[in-house]
Amino acid sequence: MKISDLAVRKGIMKIYRITIHSIFYFVIITLLIALFIGVIRTTLNLLVLAGENDLMTGFKEFISAILYIIVIIELVKVFVEYFEYERVRLGILTEVIIAFTLREMILKVFEMNVSGLDIFFWSIAIFALIGGRVLILYFNLDKSESPYVRKIRRTLTRTSSSS
Repeated sequence: MKISDLAVRKGIMKIYRITIHSIFYFVIITLLIALFIGVIRTTLNLLVLAGENDLMTGFKEFISAILYIIVIIELVKVFVEYFEYERVRLGILTEVIIAFTLREMILKVFEMNVSGLDIFFWSIAIFALIGGRVLILYFNLDKSESPYVRKIRRTLTRTSSSS
């Protein structure tokens, strides 16, 4: 490999990193703006809900806005995680999917056009995702874990060894 080839590769990788970081900064700023707008919208919905005659419609809007904020917070967590470790951990993605699935299930329930079988399948999916998250914690699939996760894993290990 020639020195000029190495210099070209380093230059391309530098441009690549700058481009990726610029895109992720843009996405984080956009998500933070969406979060800010969501909080303002939720606050205004709460004020409107107080003066509304049809409480159920206002309550559905309010719950939808709160769940929207939770999903946005989880997405911000994913992007911040990427900047911290320059990769996305499986556990964080699982948490985002759990939050999104819960949001969709709760919205379907509030629309009152869901059958018992639908709720059963939504619940199975949520329990499977939570089980996957527990397995990720137990088998330490996330190599860069927080002290909180280490404490949970130690507790799970002690509990399973004492049984």
